[in-house]
Amino acid sequence: MADAMVLQAQEFVNASHGSRSGMTVKEDGKTGRNTTYPLTRALQWELGSSPVSAYFGP
Repeated sequence: MADAMVLQAQEFVNASHGSRSGMTVKEDGKTGRNTTYPLTRALQWELGSSPVSAYFGP
């Protein structure tokens, strides 16, 4: 089942970061790694982290 808020987040990350490697997400409204990893990478990019990855931490 699709979640409208998850779909909005997916649309946002694709519109703002979808051209960057690893930051494109399938717009299906479903949570999971295919959504959280690109969102995490996009947040790290916004924060200026280098290199970006699918995880936070050491």
